[in-house]
Amino acid sequence: MKKQTIKKPRCAEYLTTTPCQGYVIDVEKAKFPFSQLQELVGGYVEVLYLKDGSVLCFNEDGRSLNLPLNIDASLLAGMDIVGNAVLLSHKGLL
Repeated sequence: MKKQTIKKPRCAEYLTTTPCQGYVIDVEKAKFPFSQLQELVGGYVEVLYLKDGSVLCFNEDGRSLNLPLNIDASLLAGMDIVGNAVLLSHKGLL
């Protein structure tokens, strides 16, 4: 019996520091524009690969900038994430 694989949709989700205020971003091109990632997180981008194959991007300097805790991103990452974040459906979007 052949193993079936389910393809994840190519999308990104913007996770704000205000819980449940994020939104889904349609990704039309093969990759998410890095300049747009920097704009959304507000600076240098740090990348965290999650166990489910998705990728969480957030501000590398968030702690030193005293950005507020991002509850939604923190729950996904299993650690404290501060500032706005972008969740990419899979690493192929980077």
